[in-house]
Amino acid sequence: MKFPGAEILACLAILAVAATGASDAPSPLPPPPEPPAVVSPDTIPELITDLANERYTTREAASNQLWQLGEPAIPALKEAAAGDDPEVAYRARDILRKLDLFILPGTDPAVIALVERYQKASTSQKSALIDQLQKKRAYRQILKLYAAETDPKIRASRKQSVATMAVSAAREALLADDPTEARSLLELAPASDATLVTLAAFHRAQGTLETELKLARSSKAPGANAWQLALLRVIGEHQQAMAMAIDSGKPGIGAAMAVLMGDPLPWLQFGSAQDNSSLDLYTSLAIKRWNGRTLGKPDFTAITNRFNSRNSSSRQLAFGAAYLLGEPAIAEPALAKLDPFIAFSNYDSEERVGEALKTIGIDPEKPDYTGWAATRFKQLMKDADEAGDAISELAALAAFMQNRGLDSAMADAFDQPLAKLADQQIDAFTELAGAMCGRGISRGHATGPLLRMAPAWAGDDDARWGNILVGIFGDNDDILPCWSFLAEVNPQADRKARFTALLALSGYGPDPDDLRSRWLADIWKFIANANPAKLATLLKYVSYLTGPIPDIETKLKIIALHAKLKKPEKDADAHAAAGDPDAEPPLDDDEGIIQQDSFDSASAMELLYLATADHWQDAADLALRFLTFNNGRNQTRADLHAYAAACLRRAGQNEQAATHDALVENLALGDASLYLRIASGYAFGDDYERALLWRHRAACEVDPESNAFASVLDTFATDQLNAGRWAQAAAASEVLAQVYSRSPYGGGIQLLFLRLRQQADLARALQLLPTERDRAISLLARCHALAPCDGSLADHFFPAIRAAGLIKEHDQWFALSWDNIQQIIKRYPGCHNSRNTAAWLAARANRQLDTAEAQLKQSLAAFPRQAAFLDTMAEIQFARGHREQALEWSKKSINALPTDSAIRRQYHRFLNDPLPK
Repeated sequence: MKFPGAEILACLAILAVAATGASDAPSPLPPPPEPPAVVSPDTIPELITDLANERYTTREAASNQLWQLGEPAIPALKEAAAGDDPEVAYRARDILRKLDLFILPGTDPAVIALVERYQKASTSQKSALIDQLQKKRAYRQILKLYAAETDPKIRASRKQSVATMAVSAAREALLADDPTEARSLLELAPASDATLVTLAAFHRAQGTLETELKLARSSKAPGANAWQLALLRVIGEHQQAMAMAIDSGKPGIGAAMAVLMGDPLPWLQFGSAQDNSSLDLYTSLAIKRWNGRTLGKPDFTAITNRFNSRNSSSRQLAFGAAYLLGEPAIAEPALAKLDPFIAFSNYDSEERVGEALKTIGIDPEKPDYTGWAATRFKQLMKDADEAGDAISELAALAAFMQNRGLDSAMADAFDQPLAKLADQQIDAFTELAGAMCGRGISRGHATGPLLRMAPAWAGDDDARWGNILVGIFGDNDDILPCWSFLAEVNPQADRKARFTALLALSGYGPDPDDLRSRWLADIWKFIANANPAKLATLLKYVSYLTGPIPDIETKLKIIALHAKLKKPEKDADAHAAAGDPDAEPPLDDDEGIIQQDSFDSASAMELLYLATADHWQDAADLALRFLTFNNGRNQTRADLHAYAAACLRRAGQNEQAATHDALVENLALGDASLYLRIASGYAFGDDYERALLWRHRAACEVDPESNAFASVLDTFATDQLNAGRWAQAAAASEVLAQVYSRSPYGGGIQLLFLRLRQQADLARALQLLPTERDRAISLLARCHALAPCDGSLADHFFPAIRAAGLIKEHDQWFALSWDNIQQIIKRYPGCHNSRNTAAWLAARANRQLDTAEAQLKQSLAAFPRQAAFLDTMAEIQFARGHREQALEWSKKSINALPTDSAIRRQYHRFLNDPLPK
């Protein structure tokens, strides 16, 4: 597998939303009022007459009883309101006003008061009153007040929040098994394409979608076409939806439908028309590329002219356009001049090591790393505040040297200068130490110099060791107690041994002696024999020390021991009762890893670990508990029901899982972002069929003007690529590139843009292959040449072109990639990431497997717990046709990094997919 970045499992973000709920969340429902006496509709004529009775009490009683009757009394009340008797007309109008606002005799008086205040309020007061009504759950009243609102400022500022509130209210009604109320609420929502899709999704869940479509097709009412368009999108009738969108004057939706059918041009043309032509450097050239035009130097003039713009956004748009168009060569010289270390990182990631070094002023043939570093150390020691980017530059070079295995040269360049810097500028030293260990600005880990210089510099000076530890781990309340804890675990270990163990436990740098396993074994023995009253603190230390590399075995032990803390053991109480000075008070309810009313990332992680270890019943129980949090409001969370359904199904409780599936269907209601979270919930339990269904629905129903559009498009493109639907994958990738081109991105985004271009061109070429073979192969050659040593080529490129029967081209391009990266490995034999990349390319190309496996074993010897390396070994075994060995290595990879959903998906592939050919 290619080396993973900082990918965090989607479930963590999804589940964490439910921690406490929004600060303005409505209060729990009040108890229902006592039901009033029943009034018969037969009395309506008499009650209307009584509105004119000379006795005030009789008039009031009649008004109250007509109010209580509600809807059946409306026709008579309307007639009375238009009558000649002023008293009767006034009372009838007042009752109709209340009924129109859904104010009934049992309505909370506070709600009635807020509604009356709203009707008399100024523009500046109304928004706050809406918020107060929402806290009272006065949903219908808000919807009616908004519908009657004539102030354009209020309508514009509250439209989205009122629409969102209508959906929330509808979900509560659906949870209460009241679809009639839910439909009424959704129909009252402010009309828009998004709210109509929400209503259409409601009809899909209720089984009335086709019926509604028939009614819409025969309707001549205003808005019938917009309603029909929403229904067609939810049904998935892309062609009809596109035609309807165009007829209805909604070109953005029509263009989005075209993308789903494999045509990006309507979107590209629509997007170009929306943008200021002076800012859109990308779209017209993308259209030419799609149509097969060869772009020449004059085509890029508008882009290259902006590389040196004084406006940073203009520069970023220009660089983004160049990389998204697959033209890095026109941008690289300017980028190297503007930001050498971004260019350095890009070149290094592409295995273009010589160019990387040249960019930062180092001769690749005769590199003087020591002299280069000395210049920056000198700047720091002279005046750290005036040293510019010296710390980030030194950290970048150190990471490069450690990744490339240049240990001896790194010792010469860093060890003594680091000690000298620590003596003269301790603050600069601690900042650099943190950067070298991946904290803050660093681009990687470089622990070698610190492991060598720290023991000699710090010696037995605890204050100096404290400076080193704070530099690496940050100034927090955990690291120094953990440092002392390791001394308790192994009193014979000197400070150097403890420091080495600390870095190994935390995953910093190589661990060829597997110190992590050895120290963890000692830690668990220590905890087993420790005072039970100290267990909570000891587990906190273990969690902190192992947090950066959260293997399942360790985390499950922590979870199991935390379970005991929820019911403190008698021996702990005995210690406390005996006055043990080391004893801690029993845990309060809010100190456990899982809480009754809320949860944090630790709770979400527990669900992940239980599931990854195949403890599905425990995971299901926990997922069901999540639904009870937030005062029960989580019951309306369709995504949490998806997690529950997935876990229950894996636990063998199919009937209960189906119940939650139905709740997912009912509560989703057209929210494309929510659909992606639902998909993550199902994928969590390896239910990829349902996950794909919800991701596809998201693509059909997403608002193309929303922030979710790019994320939805990204998942759609990936799904189409995996399924071999090349036209759709190409179109979605092209449009995604155009979306990214419209916003300025800084940092090292260029390589990601280049990979997106490779993805788009791969899909486009395979789409063209049956009809335009020469053009397709030429496009594939350009695709490969963009980054021939980048591990992303292995993900789809080599398997796809081999499956397409282009064996000769496949082997030629693989040989180019393989030979180039082997030259890098020859020059930098200690570069384990390069070995892994070579092995990943070989495994996915099903070539050079023996050499790849041998080289990868060397990397695993240095990094036995590196999840990416373990996954690559699984891929090699799968390529060899050894399914069981592939699954064994994949389990090791998952154990090392269970938070990586791509690694978890790999196991599913090794288990179910046909063996490669």
